[in-house]
Amino acid sequence: MTVGKSNVLFDYSLSFDSNFAEKMRAVVSGENIQEIERKRVIEILMLKAYNPRVQFDLMPFLIENVRLSRDNPQNIRPFNTLIAFRMLDYLIWERFRESPGTFVFSKPAETLRSELLEDAKAFMQKLYSNGFIAQQEVKSIFNHALLLRFATLWHLDSKPDYKLIMRELFIYSVKKLGAIPLTELQLIWRGMTSSPVAPFFGPVTGKSRDMLKAIRGMAWDLVLLRLLEQAATATQNGSFFIPYFVTNDCRWRELLQLSPVKMMVIDDREHRVQVARQNEKEFRAIFIECLEGELRSCMTPEMIEKRRLAAKNLQPDALRALIAQEEALWATP
Repeated sequence: MTVGKSNVLFDYSLSFDSNFAEKMRAVVSGENIQEIERKRVIEILMLKAYNPRVQFDLMPFLIENVRLSRDNPQNIRPFNTLIAFRMLDYLIWERFRESPGTFVFSKPAETLRSELLEDAKAFMQKLYSNGFIAQQEVKSIFNHALLLRFATLWHLDSKPDYKLIMRELFIYSVKKLGAIPLTELQLIWRGMTSSPVAPFFGPVTGKSRDMLKAIRGMAWDLVLLRLLEQAATATQNGSFFIPYFVTNDCRWRELLQLSPVKMMVIDDREHRVQVARQNEKEFRAIFIECLEGELRSCMTPEMIEKRRLAAKNLQPDALRALIAQEEALWATP
């Protein structure tokens, strides 16, 4: 279990959503922002100032935002944020502990930015064609289609039938999406059966005016949740990371609180993780019930393995076609 070691070392990684990463960039760059937001950024930086085992992981932010500058070279927000975080590697943390909010670097700030510029540009160029980032973008499209289908099913009847909706989502996952996203389906089940419906799914169940736009954002929220699970499988010199996510978005916090993780079994060699959530037993019973009938024949070991491979090779064009079909149902006559 511990690869011959008497103990397992743990480090802590903090990753950030777009909004908080932008606030961090503004503070490091010396820009004026609201005092309450500045204090939140300083509070996070102090965690690292007092504990060198705390790591900052910028990849979740970049995964979500690299497409902005790839699709529009004039958008340099991800690039500037990357440089700001790289500057923290040169921050004199002892001075920062003594005077929180005082940024003293090993070199003048402007000199440091200039020296980091070329490497940052090269790094961003690599990210534009990074396969892992492309994979996460496709997962977002996958989630987008799933959430749109959930919205359609929810509003078919004035009094939604939870089990029928879940069964239809399983059928849609198997026959249209080509893979069963158990984590996302479990969160949907927990969210819609909560009383009242969990706020994270409010834009869907309430059929808000901006529902289609909100669903695109929710799809990325689910990707970031999965990235936390993946971060937990990363090891370095026999140590594991405990990942934390920093955000001011109350809906994302509600998503985490919706179905807390109670146990994780990590295979660090294959980089796979099995997660058990608070309502795992209840959901597994629903899962088995939903498999009765036409889905039973789709659960042979061969077909399960086929879907597992399909989940690793999602086809974006086919998924976009499904999104177009679902969104067409909401088009104003």
